[in-house]
Amino acid sequence: MVLRWLAEDVTVLNEDIVGDRMQILLKGLLARLPQVLPFLYSMLEAHFGAAVGAANAGSPAVARAHANTVEAVLAALHAHADWAPVHMLHQYGLIDASMFLVTSNDFRLHAIGFLRQ
Repeated sequence: MVLRWLAEDVTVLNEDIVGDRMQILLKGLLARLPQVLPFLYSMLEAHFGAAVGAANAGSPAVARAHANTVEAVLAALHAHADWAPVHMLHQYGLIDASMFLVTSNDFRLHAIGFLRQ
């Protein structure tokens, strides 16, 4: 959630932050993308697989918990898509992963929301 809120603050607060402060904020956030984006990808991969496995095992509560994490990661990606360079989203596999999630009924809308950005 913190990754989502931080990314959203860049787009929401950009009118409130003047001068060099916005440049400093964006520079700092861009510098951290090589750590953040692989983390988001690994969370997406792990929890999608766990959600499918739990659903196949007949554990709907566990599947829903993992699905909630997948949805939270997609929401964070959606917030990052407003300002993160597209080539970095692609480089870390997030665009391809989201395109795969479009095939899932449970995550289709969230994945399309990210891809539309």
